[in-house]
Amino acid sequence: MKFTPKDYQLNAVSSLKRSVFDGFRRICLKAPTGVGKTFIAAMIVEGALKKGNRVAFVAPYSVLIDQTVDRFMEQDLPLPGVMQGQHELTDPTRPIQICTAQTLGRRQKPMVDIVIVDEAHLQYKCILDWMEREPDKVFIGLTATPFAKGMGRHYQDLIEIKSLNECLDDGTLSPYEVYGVDNPDLSGVKIKAGEYQESQLEEIMGDAKLVANIVDNWLKNGEARQTIVFAVNVLHANKVANDFDRAGIRAEVIVAQTPLDERQEMFRRFQRKETRILVSVGCLIAGFDAYVDCIIWAAPTKSDIKFLQGIGRGLRTAKGKDYCLIFDHSGTFTDKGYIEDVDDQFIGLDDGEKKDASVSEQEKEVKEKKPKACPKCKFIKDAGVHECPKCGFAPRHGEDVEVDESRQLKKLSKSKKKTVTKEEKQAFYSELLGYRKQRELDGKKYSDGWVAHKYRAKFGVWPKSMNSRMSEPSPATLNWIKSQNIAFAKSRG
Repeated sequence: MKFTPKDYQLNAVSSLKRSVFDGFRRICLKAPTGVGKTFIAAMIVEGALKKGNRVAFVAPYSVLIDQTVDRFMEQDLPLPGVMQGQHELTDPTRPIQICTAQTLGRRQKPMVDIVIVDEAHLQYKCILDWMEREPDKVFIGLTATPFAKGMGRHYQDLIEIKSLNECLDDGTLSPYEVYGVDNPDLSGVKIKAGEYQESQLEEIMGDAKLVANIVDNWLKNGEARQTIVFAVNVLHANKVANDFDRAGIRAEVIVAQTPLDERQEMFRRFQRKETRILVSVGCLIAGFDAYVDCIIWAAPTKSDIKFLQGIGRGLRTAKGKDYCLIFDHSGTFTDKGYIEDVDDQFIGLDDGEKKDASVSEQEKEVKEKKPKACPKCKFIKDAGVHECPKCGFAPRHGEDVEVDESRQLKKLSKSKKKTVTKEEKQAFYSELLGYRKQRELDGKKYSDGWVAHKYRAKFGVWPKSMNSRMSEPSPATLNWIKSQNIAFAKSRG
């Protein structure tokens, strides 16, 4: 490889090799936008070629084809063949084939040993059918959001390269600040196929006052940053773009159907700061690596995938970038929580089966931990924080408070928490296993579920990627378990 891999990238490839050695043929790699999934793919391709294997890389959009070719060539890989239209690099004899999912749906599949599927959560039918027809072929899915329903039916193993929390903590991704308004009233909007009905949503989000507020707030607080706006639909996007234009700020609208050459021209104008605002509809700016330090989220969504993928467009680090400024005009952050918390809620690939009662209880606990607004000043504070860090208000139980209905944006704030390393989490998990073993010797039995729930009580997330080595519990851990048992006994009493 031309560039030196980072430790987590090397670990990802090592984990993948172990998974294949263990007999898995459908493996999903999870990592946020910005951690170098294409570079990891290039490492996988290099290793496969050394063993005489042929590889196909499947891109979800045609705009990503040339970009992937460039990335692979930067790593000194052999010139690939391309399966997309009448592309100049079409050559089925080459050991690397870069394809669009759309083209694979119309043509004969390439003769390869390994298939790498980018944005695997999209679950294109032609790829799923290919998996079913050739069960011995290795398929490797890449995605930041493996949350799609039924992914567990098609992928056998999941490898988390790095969590959003880890990436934000160590600087792999840019920090962000969020400002939110009072949630728009979506109570009357119908839900269809798990998502808000677009026509009704546009009526609310396209309200002239709300659109004007989007532009007015950016003029006051946006610091003239390079901004992506996520809009509900084309009508809503045009309203927002027109209002920006009328205010003297150049804005352009990009949709899924925008031709490739036109899209690239928009990107270049944005890169040169001739355009300050890109309003996106129905696409998440695929193939777009330009400097972005502001996101306007104006499209309420039920989808965790859309939420994380969209906000992720502002989290790439860049020279001179201090943080990403996010204006939430949809109430999505107060509805879902912070993006890293949404990511941490993920506990495994969905198998498409009906969830049991224990999972429903987990979701209930997560919902109760979402950030909430101070009833007096609307400052968004972490769940469980009683006294507002903004105005100092501490409501009494049952106290009626007059609510400020101002639409001014309020900063979303997370309380400062001590950063816990993965090694510390592993040490605690190992001590829980050691404690369980000691209790078994005393004739007491504790299930895997007991260990998982104690871990979650300590860190707020379920244990993931923890190895099963045991260690003797420390006095601190024994005291913590004792305090938990006492609290439980009191609650039962």
